[in-house]
Amino acid sequence: MENIISFIVEIIDLFLLEGTEVSFDGDDELIRQTEQSLQRDFANILKQTEKLVVVNPYERNIDRLLALQNTAHENGRKLL
Repeated sequence: MENIISFIVEIIDLFLLEGTEVSFDGDDELIRQTEQSLQRDFANILKQTEKLVVVNPYERNIDRLLALQNTAHENGRKLL
C-alpha cells in the first residue's frame, strides 16, 4: 500500500477509485482491510499531500462517514 500511496502523491493529479471486494474460493492471499486500517491509510494520504483528496463513500455507512470526518479533522483537513 505504501508504494501505491507514494505513486499517487508524486505522479497523479487526481486518483478516483470505485470498487467492491471480490474474492474466490481458495483465494488465501486476500488481505481484508479493517475500518482501522482504512482510516490509517486515509490519514497517511492526507499527511503526504496538500492537494485535494476525493473520497466517494457509501452514504449509508454513517460510522465510516463519521470516522472519515474525524480523520480529516485530525489532519487539519475538511471533509466536504
